[in-house]
Amino acid sequence: MSEYDPHLNVEVLTRTKDTNYTIRKIELEKANIKLETPFKITEGKNITQEMSTLLKHNISEPLLESGVYVLQYNTWSRLKYLIEDADEEKIPGLDKIFGLRKTIWDSSKTVSSLVFSRNPFIQNVFGSDQGKKIISPFDKESYYGLLDYIHTASSAMVLSPDIRIYQKNIELDNYLRFVDDNVKVLSTFNNKPLFVPIQTHLAQKSLRKILEHYKKQKYTNIWINFNAGHIGGTYFTRVRTLLRILDEIIGLNNVVLYYSHLKKEINPHMKDERAVASDILTQFFAADFIGINREPSRRIVETPQEKEERIKELIMKGEFKSVQEYESMLNYHKARIFDPNTYYYYRLDKYPYKLPLTKKILLKKDVNKMLNSIVLFKEVENTKQFIEHQENKLLVPYVKKKKAIEENEEILQGITTEKETGKQKDIFEYLGGL
Repeated sequence: MSEYDPHLNVEVLTRTKDTNYTIRKIELEKANIKLETPFKITEGKNITQEMSTLLKHNISEPLLESGVYVLQYNTWSRLKYLIEDADEEKIPGLDKIFGLRKTIWDSSKTVSSLVFSRNPFIQNVFGSDQGKKIISPFDKESYYGLLDYIHTASSAMVLSPDIRIYQKNIELDNYLRFVDDNVKVLSTFNNKPLFVPIQTHLAQKSLRKILEHYKKQKYTNIWINFNAGHIGGTYFTRVRTLLRILDEIIGLNNVVLYYSHLKKEINPHMKDERAVASDILTQFFAADFIGINREPSRRIVETPQEKEERIKELIMKGEFKSVQEYESMLNYHKARIFDPNTYYYYRLDKYPYKLPLTKKILLKKDVNKMLNSIVLFKEVENTKQFIEHQENKLLVPYVKKKKAIEENEEILQGITTEKETGKQKDIFEYLGGL
């Protein structure tokens, strides 16, 4: 196997005293990129020329990520055909799956991320007893051609593809062989930073085994795949556990972390005007690169009749006045916009400030993602500027001003590395001064 080379130069500039937030200068050697982290990667899938103009008007040197989660039978079938049997249509077909607009993608600094919902090297069965469909195991040599495509489509950094680990989907030893195989192929002609995956939902025993293997292999660039999970509530435990074990085995100072495929909000509900942001919190958990969002996929697919019955039941309960109101609110719910002043995602019809685009345009999924990427990018930059100009190097005074954190104390407790985040109430305060 080619010896692993991180292809990164890293220099610590500033550490905060009360969190894991660290500002580092990172140079991507061959890509001629120098930046300070935490750095927000921009959503790049299906980017149009108009969206590219909006992006470059706000961010001088963006890095774009296009992510693919291979879930449904049609995507599996199409991907297998493209890498095993297609001729002239192979590259255009893969471009379509990854949502790459060539004129924009080829002139940008880019990253591609691919996650398989199942093990592609075993037989997979889709559908019900009435209509089962089978995908045979992927051919290994053809899969290596897919790795070549990913390497070429990633001009800034290369993320090794990942497989969702759950139940008997893939044994851990086979998973590690899969990662090593990816690294071997991707390293053959590689002069770009190569990141290996790890998943936040795994048990501590599994995390340790993976990280001990990565230490042995000298893998120091790690992409944390959230599998559409969020940061917040009890999920703080998962992230802090991962970071603690990573620090113990490899050392946080010795790794570069790329967070991606993260749910953007914490427990959003359709009728809520706002939901606490999840993605922005990654910068407080030692993230160097903050990648794209991914929402959980619905495992149960409704028939049109089942959907109609469900909506009628909600109307009968008085939750909605009509089908039109339900559909309108659902669209606004999916198109929430991040507010950097509060760290809430607001439903599109309830956003507290004037928006740069019309609601009709922002209801378009890809445009919505682009605007949120830009706003998040600017907030990450604002946070860096605050710390760089803050004499005591304390982050808590900055985040406590954000309403979502002020109103959800557990978030502040999850971010801070101090034992206490403020003065504790005595018993008389809790009892109302009796």
